[in-house]
Amino acid sequence: MTDTCGKATLLTLYQASDAIYELMDKVLVIDKGRMIFQGPACAAKQYFEDLGYECAEMQTTSDFLTSITLPERRKFPPGWEHRAPKGRALELEAAFKNIEISVEQYDIRQTMGSVRSNSEQGSVEELKRSMQSDKSSLHIRPRSWSRQP
Repeated sequence: MTDTCGKATLLTLYQASDAIYELMDKVLVIDKGRMIFQGPACAAKQYFEDLGYECAEMQTTSDFLTSITLPERRKFPPGWEHRAPKGRALELEAAFKNIEISVEQYDIRQTMGSVRSNSEQGSVEELKRSMQSDKSSLHIRPRSWSRQP
């Protein structure tokens, strides 16, 4: 429906299967109101693995992303325990703000090829510009959803 109507769709998912996750174009990961990742859904897992987190065997991508925000569920490969950000929301937000997404870091051509869309695929430069404009200094207060008296 999103592609057919040309509308943006916002979903919140918990324990989604990989089949459902792979339908998403972009993902936003928030921890304690801080944006710790925003970008192509197919790049999120690799981004956190590059930071030093380990996705357990048979763990879905959505569960892996959720585990990043829960200290008791985080796993690190041998030797990375002291090098990876320990997952405090501020540290992960700072790490995300400091990254420079490039063709070398994430194969953008593969990213564009894996996005399921009825629209024409844009150029690599258009995708990079889109990702940079989407990645803003967004900060959502942890209780911003509640009504104010």
